[in-house]
Amino acid sequence: MHELADPDLIWQQCLFAFEDPSIDTEFSAITRTWLDENCWIDYAPGWLHGADRVFAELVALLPWRQREVTMWDRRLPEPRLTAWWSTASEHDEALPIIAEARAVLSRHYARPFDSIGFNL
Repeated sequence: MHELADPDLIWQQCLFAFEDPSIDTEFSAITRTWLDENCWIDYAPGWLHGADRVFAELVALLPWRQREVTMWDRRLPEPRLTAWWSTASEHDEALPIIAEARAVLSRHYARPFDSIGFNL
């Protein structure tokens, strides 16, 4: 596993997404698309305000690593950087807004969200 402390990153930013982070706790713009009788996709545009600011802070704070995976009978570097957090971790979520988002999602879906996988 390769650890990268400060990945060099350029991304297309939104002009309006550097506001103070907040969550739409009411899911006011959510739409649900049913895939079959048991599966669906919820789409909630604008659910996380200040998303670019959150993203920039996560890029700077998380311990990004590039794992090795087995593909085609070979060990290869995974084509992304990852970071992981779970309730079993010794530390809190990277940002307070992430803890709030996890709590809001747990309430909304009546299921515990006990881990977060970050991919860059």
